[in-house]
Amino acid sequence: MASYHTITHDDRIRIKEMLDLKLTRKEIAKRIGCSERALYYEIKKGTYQYLSRHHYVKKYDAYRDDTAVTENKSKRGRKKNLLKGDNLVRFVEYLTYCIKERNWSPAAALRHAKCEGIDLGVICCTSTLFKYIYDNLIPGIMKENLLLQGKQKKRKKEDQRPKHTLHPDHSIDDRPKKIDTREEFGHWETDCVLSCHGDPTTLLVMTERKTRAELVFKIWYKSQSEVNRVFDYLEGLVGPVRFPNLFKTVTVDNGSEFGDPDIFEFEKSIKYKRNRTTVYYCHAYSSWECGSNENANKLVRRKAKKDSSLRKLTNSDTRQIQTFINTLPSKILDWACSWELFEFECAKINVNTALFS
Repeated sequence: MASYHTITHDDRIRIKEMLDLKLTRKEIAKRIGCSERALYYEIKKGTYQYLSRHHYVKKYDAYRDDTAVTENKSKRGRKKNLLKGDNLVRFVEYLTYCIKERNWSPAAALRHAKCEGIDLGVICCTSTLFKYIYDNLIPGIMKENLLLQGKQKKRKKEDQRPKHTLHPDHSIDDRPKKIDTREEFGHWETDCVLSCHGDPTTLLVMTERKTRAELVFKIWYKSQSEVNRVFDYLEGLVGPVRFPNLFKTVTVDNGSEFGDPDIFEFEKSIKYKRNRTTVYYCHAYSSWECGSNENANKLVRRKAKKDSSLRKLTNSDTRQIQTFINTLPSKILDWACSWELFEFECAKINVNTALFS
């Protein structure tokens, strides 16, 4: 038996030429490299009937066969079966509330409905729902309403570690490997979200690696002194004794606001003559080493657009941004909210999370 072979357009032209030469089906299949059964099927698809003088004649046409193949491909796949009537209204209203008003992902919306026992009138998987949204089949919900669109391109392993770092004595290479597993609480990633051009106001965004909880603070300038002020404020808030348990390490990039570790003072306690935390610096041009914080910054941008000024933001506004991120159900946390896990961990070290709300 001939091995499997997909018949191409060039093969169909050869089939027509060999049929005109009156070759047998067996010989044609052998020359093409397909089975006789596949050849009969191809000839059947490409054969048409026309009237020649006083009688009908059947003839094979390679181009007609290509048209049949195109039509068959267009009919493949599961047909879109959207809801109708009351079920459609209830389904769209629920998605609109979750995606547009609460800024949840479609997956989080479906998960919430399942956990809460909400009857949507249909059993719909996440991939199908995304497909409906991308095809504009859900009234009022478009791709632009989703938090993140598309898949991120993965870096090649050989390109993941640059060969140089600006601060070799405080490099992320020296950070304990246990921090990479995210099993221990109290390790943070920190970066800044900038305002529009000409406005020095900045948001300092801190991400706890295990719980993915966020703390957001408004600072007036992107400078070392302003970052020091925030850490001094946090130490005064939770107390110098509890602070080292809550902020064990902080991983930052090489931005000017984090400066030179030899003269940078946010490692040092304002009350005791000892270090209150340990700072590690990413490699140059490697923001992906603070990936959790980078993802959080994208969510911050949902509320603080790039072309907008942050100067008018109040403390209440920054807390709303913080609450918005911390109350999003997350798949990586088994659909829990990061703030719930953060509260649980803080209770172990006797830290009141109400201080940050």
